[in-house]
Amino acid sequence: MIDKNQLNLIPKVFIDAGLTGHNKEAFMILLGSGQMIHGFATTPTQFKAIVDMFNINLKMYENKYGILDMSKQEIPSPIQMEDLGNTK
Repeated sequence: MIDKNQLNLIPKVFIDAGLTGHNKEAFMILLGSGQMIHGFATTPTQFKAIVDMFNINLKMYENKYGILDMSKQEIPSPIQMEDLGNTK
């Protein structure tokens, strides 16, 4: 059980990628941060509890800050061909 009074002491990692998979007995979760990947496995019941917790928090977030736009964003690369000079 996580002691809520100790949350500030827990190291945090920013997640920028994720994958999930499953078989009949377990769900596998891979979470990436830069070059690091952390893998987790859990029971289907615990996975559902985690998903429910995420959905509750997402709903609270969107009620406070607005609905998130999940449409694909076109983000230009910070390095363009013209930045590289003569490439011939």
